Amino acid sequence: MDKTENSFYKKHGAHIVLAVMIIIQLIYSCYVFAYEKQGTHSDELWSYGLANSYYKPFIYLEDGIYQDDYTGGYEGSDIANKWIDGSVMNDYLTVQEGQRFSYDSVYHNQVLDHHPPLYYSILHTICSFFPNSFSLWYAFSINLVSMVFIQIFLFKLTKLYTDKDTLALTVCLLYGAGTGALSTVLFLRQYCFMTMLITMYYYFSAKLFRSYDKEKGFDLKKYAPPMAVTAFLLFFTNYTMAIICGIFTAVVCLYMLARKRVKQMFVYGLSMTAALGAFCAAYPYVIKHIFLYKNIGNGKAYKGTYRTRLLFVLDLLFKHTIGKEFSIYKSSTIYYVIAVLAVLAAICVPLCFLFRKEVWFKNFVRGAAAWIKALPKKIPADIRAIDGTFVAFLIANTVFVLMLPTMSDIKEMGQPGVRYLFVVMPLVCLTVVGFVYAILRDIPKRVGEIAVLIMAAALICVININEQTPFLAKHTSTYTDLAKDSEGRNVLLFASNGTGNIWYTQCFPSYLRKADGIFISNVNDKESFGRNTDGRQVDMVIAPIETFDKDGEWYKRIIGNDRQFFENNADEMKNIADTAFEEKHKDEIIFADDRLADITDTDKAEVLYSINIQNKYYAVIQLNS
Repeated sequence: MDKTENSFYKKHGAHIVLAVMIIIQLIYSCYVFAYEKQGTHSDELWSYGLANSYYKPFIYLEDGIYQDDYTGGYEGSDIANKWIDGSVMNDYLTVQEGQRFSYDSVYHNQVLDHHPPLYYSILHTICSFFPNSFSLWYAFSINLVSMVFIQIFLFKLTKLYTDKDTLALTVCLLYGAGTGALSTVLFLRQYCFMTMLITMYYYFSAKLFRSYDKEKGFDLKKYAPPMAVTAFLLFFTNYTMAIICGIFTAVVCLYMLARKRVKQMFVYGLSMTAALGAFCAAYPYVIKHIFLYKNIGNGKAYKGTYRTRLLFVLDLLFKHTIGKEFSIYKSSTIYYVIAVLAVLAAICVPLCFLFRKEVWFKNFVRGAAAWIKALPKKIPADIRAIDGTFVAFLIANTVFVLMLPTMSDIKEMGQPGVRYLFVVMPLVCLTVVGFVYAILRDIPKRVGEIAVLIMAAALICVININEQTPFLAKHTSTYTDLAKDSEGRNVLLFASNGTGNIWYTQCFPSYLRKADGIFISNVNDKESFGRNTDGRQVDMVIAPIETFDKDGEWYKRIIGNDRQFFENNADEMKNIADTAFEEKHKDEIIFADDRLADITDTDKAEVLYSINIQNKYYAVIQLNS
């Protein structure tokens, strides 16, 4: 290898490794998306509906109704309790000819929802190139591109803080190979795009901080504009980003004030304020969404105390980034730690006795003693050396995490609530790697860097063994393709067991977009179907498993259709046939069994499979088979 080639690899070797890492990550993500992810979360279909449905943000409501103002249940819906054409479902998800690039519709739909319109406009743009076509890959492509930039800017940010390629690659490896990053790229919502923007914001902020000169101060002319632009885009993607950006800006302003850069403090603060003001001017409905949204900040209505909700949030965050529950005392982790320490002691003590007279061992002991003796001085020096922007990021993100339990009922959402933490995960990985390296960096010959890399590899194994992304939505093993199986058929859909959860209808457009006719109802409304049949023959029934009598023939057939699957997924099935079928309530409940008895004979129907919809399992039953 000549000097030119050697120089090239020395200069760009880390970039080549990073590129290979990203390519492997994307290939694996595509594999999981194509072959492992089976179902969709309601929010993922909402992404398509809010982006593409022409002036109708919610499939179950007439246009013009703000989602949080609606209390009409199935009775007030314009598509429930009557036959509708399957094209209603298709048109909700797709862009139709003559409606391409209709950003006014996207804006309108978001006004009636809870989010700014930037992400939905991007998705609408992609779908506009493929009119009357639906594919989950359209939204997934946004996430793939976003993940590339997340990793690039995370590498650049870590390199800026540590000036070490190995550590920068280690951070990207720890983040990219974990279930947190996989969940981020698999979930078809704005959060991956938002994580990209916040990582870019981190980098530009760190560059601004590093530009400080004793005479000239901060280079605001070069770095304030990209910060303001990324902040503006963040605000236009999700309102909660104003928390992180706002707190970070306040901390940096205080730092500038301490440096006696008063003029620059005002310029910087006003530039960030201008970004927020420009967003509010472009999208004034932010005021209604934040201050009039009736659930915001209503912590008393959420499940559990603030402490239990916060612990749940921290569990989600750390399990998907470092494979570690927040409290080791509620798991067996402490016993594993004790066991490992005991084994190490059992090995090391005899070895120390055996080599006690060796020169190299004596040098090692002296070096270790000197290192321990220097800790009282080393630790304060290391703390003083921490980059100011990193401290500001930690403060802003800590406040954001502490506020999450008051902004959303994440504990009630369960594992899918991890999506609110996606934006924090890259910084957590950077913090963990940086903290461990700060302890080990004085070990000579780059042993500290190698030790951190080994630690990251171990954490990756723990994460992927113990945790799984909550967005795979596995169906039973007999599942084929409900969109194809329902094509050209008349489908009776019991979206829920009662009238209150009409929003569950949002979960089905991708599955029923090719159906001939669809009748949407709930199991307890036994009269509606008989009044509005229009003489149509039902070909297929879809109903929640929890609405079947657990002692009845149908429940046994549904479970028996794939008993091994339900036995292997007992945790996911824990709510099935429990509270709804307690004996004291049995006389008050209309079972799905009764509804089926009105329209078919048991012997003429076949259970095809069960599908996972919004963490509930629905039985798909073909009539007159």
